[in-house]
Amino acid sequence: MAGGTESPKCEPTDGVTGLLDLFEQFPLVALGEMHGVEQCARFIEALVRHPNFATRVNAIVVEFGNAFHQQVADAYVAGEDVPMSAVRRIWHDFAGAAGPWGYRASIYPEFFATVRGVNLALPPDQRIRVLLGDPPVDWTAIRTPEDAKTIRAERDEHFARVVEEQVFAQGKRALLLAGMFHLMRVDPFDPHPGWKREPETVTRILDREHPGATFVINPHFGIGFQEHLPEVEARLASWPVPGFAPIRGTWLGQLSAAVAFGGWPIKMIGPDGTVTSPVARSSVILSDMVDGYLYLGPSAAYTWSEPDFTPVDDEDRAEVERRAALFGEPMRPEEG
Repeated sequence: MAGGTESPKCEPTDGVTGLLDLFEQFPLVALGEMHGVEQCARFIEALVRHPNFATRVNAIVVEFGNAFHQQVADAYVAGEDVPMSAVRRIWHDFAGAAGPWGYRASIYPEFFATVRGVNLALPPDQRIRVLLGDPPVDWTAIRTPEDAKTIRAERDEHFARVVEEQVFAQGKRALLLAGMFHLMRVDPFDPHPGWKREPETVTRILDREHPGATFVINPHFGIGFQEHLPEVEARLASWPVPGFAPIRGTWLGQLSAAVAFGGWPIKMIGPDGTVTSPVARSSVILSDMVDGYLYLGPSAAYTWSEPDFTPVDDEDRAEVERRAALFGEPMRPEEG
């Protein structure tokens, strides 16, 4: 495994306080959100509930919300009386790559409820805003498969624009929550042969205008390490849970992408629609991609918040069926 015992050690600290301390140096801290992993969701909730969070952080920008519903999100997390039929559209209408159902795992409504609960105990000028980073999609205007093809485009660009306009332009500090591949500075995989350049990521876009402003944290997935996982997790076993450490110049930072992501089950779709299984780059190391590492315990102990594919009502069922037909996807993943 790349990064032998002679490499400098990491110096882990408590995950919550370690991450909060970063806001003394960086206006943006970007954390890879592990979609559906309960340990990651519980960490984020503990972070938001920490008494120092609202004194250091003004906003949380999330991938898992359709920006068309920003006004609803603002009202709900501020403690206003908002019908849940409207609130759940925030994550049910998420277009992303989640398919016709959006995000329906329970950890997402729990996140918004956590921020709402924290805000109810704060004076109005200290309340945390949740900014929805996924592009605004008005599903009533999506009528054809051609319409549907457009809603997953330029997602990282929109997320970065929200940060630019709602965080930087207002002198705020924010926690960014998105899937890790939206946050990496360097792609761990060889590019699709049909690409003229590597796709943009949120961090790459922000770094161009605000170099050094964003600290990016990779959570410990476990997926990808393959035969290296026992050795990596043995070296992480002494860390606190949750534990955090900067990785530049350490054994973790020196791990190659081929070690950390060599077994990642991912497909790459090129601009011409062709699909390839990308190869992880041995020339790229983890600290090229991210700045810090979050350990939430051994990956075998992770539990998952499973999505509920039960329609809320007949209207919801009909809408999910309509979206599935537009995408050309099965209504339920197991039908694929």
